[in-house]
Formats: sequence, structure tokens, C-alpha cells
Amino acid sequence: KGFLRRHTSARRSLSMPAKRNASSSAASKAKVRKVVDPVVAAVEEVCKMVEKAPATMSPNLVVLTARKALPLVKEDRTWMHSQVLDWVRQALAARKAAIEAEQKEVQGTIADVDLKRAAAAKVMESAKAVLETKTAANTAATEVLSTATAKAKEEASKVKPIVKQKNAADTDLKNMEEHLANIRSMKESLATAFHECDKNSKQAADKIVSFLKKAPAADASLSVSAAGVLAKKAADLSQFEVMTRDYIGKFLDSSAAQAEKDISEQKTKIATICESMADNVSAQKALEETTAASEKAKGELKDAQTAVRESTDKCDQIERDFISAEANREVLVFDMEMFNAANAAFDTLLARSSAPPPEPEPVAAPPAVLAATPAAEASLPVSATDVI
Repeated sequence: KGFLRRHTSARRSLSMPAKRNASSSAASKAKVRKVVDPVVAAVEEVCKMVEKAPATMSPNLVVLTARKALPLVKEDRTWMHSQVLDWVRQALAARKAAIEAEQKEVQGTIADVDLKRAAAAKVMESAKAVLETKTAANTAATEVLSTATAKAKEEASKVKPIVKQKNAADTDLKNMEEHLANIRSMKESLATAFHECDKNSKQAADKIVSFLKKAPAADASLSVSAAGVLAKKAADLSQFEVMTRDYIGKFLDSSAAQAEKDISEQKTKIATICESMADNVSAQKALEETTAASEKAKGELKDAQTAVRESTDKCDQIERDFISAEANREVLVFDMEMFNAANAAFDTLLARSSAPPPEPEPVAAPPAVLAATPAAEASLPVSATDVI
């Protein structure tokens, strides 16, 4: 029985196939590489480079047509295909020119960075010096303004009642000047307006009578007489009425003279008041001047701060440009390498032909060199002894 069991299991193991290892199968698949047609790869490389050409070259249109023309061998190309290849060549040349222009610009930025740094540093140093000066000037102007403000407030508190007195004196002067103008107007009316008893004459007469009633120096009877005299035409006046009219004129003249005297005295009074306000006026003027100087100092300080900020930004921009140029230089080196590879692929595609390559010319065999024949050995004479 034991022999039969062993024999059966052995036959079973021989008849059943061995299990495949899953990991080994995956590894074998991973080792299989996708085979890429070199022509397709070259066409793709050239097209990618053409797509980066300047927009003026219409790169998308060139690529669209180039994908059909590039894979063809020389013998299969038509004149249209040749035209497309010329477009490809021009697009590649434009791309190369663009890369070289960018490289030149980047190299210029990197080469000039030291000069730009020195110039920007000089400007910033000058701006900082100006800022320091303007800061000190602004501080001094602020202190002067503070002192002037305090002085002006002090003088204003002292002169406040004097200002009130001056305002009242100015009002009185204005009233006196209006009073004098009124007297002169009545005097003119008395001389010219009473030839006819019209409406204007009546209004002028009422004005004179009202004035005479209010005038402290005028006799009460004068205003009563004036009302009757001024109501008549000049031609209808009696001798007494003419004398009354002349007296009214003289009274107006004396009132005008008194008004002029009062005005003069009032102006003298106002001048005296103004003299007492001289310190306040001086303080207010000083305050105005220092305020203007302080505003100017603030403006100059602001300008200096702006100049420092702009010069600092300029220095920072130079460093940013330099870092960017360094990075761009590396990128452009890589771009040029990619271009060279694409250009080489383009040259390879252009040279493709269906004709078999020419057979190499047979190479002539080098002339045989004869070996030197060794010299024959000299025969020695045979002696009788040897023969024997």
C-alpha cells in the first residue's frame, strides 16, 4: 500500500504543470521596452522645436504640414514638401535667433550687474544723506512752530479785549463816514434839487428836515421853518425864507466839518489801538511764517523718504533681475541644447533616402614584403682525419 501511494503521488506531480510565479511575470513584462521608431521620434523632436518659433513664423501651420513632409525620404518628396521643409528650416532659424537674442540680453544683464549695483548704491547713499538732513530740518521746524504757536496763543489771550475794542471802533468809523456822506448829499440837494416842487424835491426836503430834528446843535425852530421853506420853489421864497435856506446850508457845512473832525479823531484812536496790538500781529505773522516753513519741511521730508524708498527698490530690483538672469541663462543653455538636438534630427531627416548606400571602394592590399633569405653557411674543408 505504501508503495502504491508513493507511486500515485509521483505520477500526479509529474502530470500537473508547475505554478508560475506572479512576481517573475510582472518583472518580465517590466523589462520589455516599447520600441519607438527613430523617424517618428525625430519628427516629433523637430515639431516641438518649431512650435516654439516666433509667432510671425506661423509655427502651428508649419507643424501641421511638417508632420506629413518630414518622414518622407528624398525620392518621395514633391516640390510642395520641399517648400514645407524650407518653412521648417526658417522656423528653426528663427527659434535659434530668438534663443541667441535672449542669451545676449541675459549676458548683458549679468555683465552690467556690478556697474548697476555701484550706481544704485551711490544713489541710495545720497538719498539717505538727504533724508537725514531733511529729518533734522523737519524736527527743527516743528520745534519752531510749537514755540510760535504758544506765543501766538499767549498774545491772542492778551489782545482779545483790544480786538473787541478795535472792532467797535471800526464800526463807529464806518457810521461816521456814512453820516458825512449823508450830509454832503443833503448839501448837494439843497443847492440843486429845489427848483421844482416834484417828488424828488419833496423826498430831499423830508430828509433835511429829519436831519435837523435829530441834530443836537440845531434849533428846534429851524426844523419847523425848514419844512415850510423847502416845500416852495426857489422863485417863490421871501427874503426871510431865503435867509433861512442859507442858514440851513451853513448848518450842513458845519455839520460836515464836525463829521470830518470826528472821523479824523476816530482814525487816530484806531491807530492807537492797532499799536497796542502790534505784539499780537507780530506773533500771528510769525505763526503764519513758521507754519508755512513747517509745511515745506514736511513736504521735503516726504520727498526724501520717497527717494530713499525708490532707491532701495531699485537696488532690490537689480538683485532680482540678476537672479532671474542667472536662472534664465541656465534655461537658455538647456534650450540651445534642445535646439541643437532638434536641428541635428532635422538634418538627419533631410538626408534620408530610399537608395541603398554606395558600396565602399575596395581597399588595395598593401605590397607584400619579402622576407630576407638567410646567408648560406660557409662549408668547412674536410680533413683527412674526419673522413677516416
